Amino acid sequence: MGNSIADISIYTHIYLPIGIWLLGVIVLLIGLIIKYPFGKWTVENPNPYSGESLSLPRGTFRSILTLSLLFVTVLLEIFSMANNRSEDNYIEFLVAFKMMIAFYFGAKVAHHVTSTNRHVAKYEADATTVQSTTTGDAGAATTPTNFEDNEAAG
Repeated sequence: MGNSIADISIYTHIYLPIGIWLLGVIVLLIGLIIKYPFGKWTVENPNPYSGESLSLPRGTFRSILTLSLLFVTVLLEIFSMANNRSEDNYIEFLVAFKMMIAFYFGAKVAHHVTSTNRHVAKYEADATTVQSTTTGDAGAATTPTNFEDNEAAG
């Protein structure tokens, strides 16, 4: 490995920021681990995240991985544009980033669709239950039939 300008540029513009980012992520994780799993929790005040990974808040690792992948991708793109380089050197990394984005948004859409279907099914089940109780014998005794307005009886 020579000591050319390109090698120095790669180290200062890619490896140094990634190293600083990784150091920041490690410090963040150490701080979170000190706060949550080893915090001053008692029997009366237990850790609300004790069932999650490392007793950290839900989504901590997913968000750190996503932000790290975004950071490195943007860094590589900026470096390649500034130095008129091709993306061929790290095309697999860009494909992984695109797959991560597609999976994230695909999972969110699937979650919202299934959540909406669950609410619709519950609403329909509740409506069926209400309808069957109002038309049955027990429901007839409790349903008022003497209305002042005949159209209000439904």
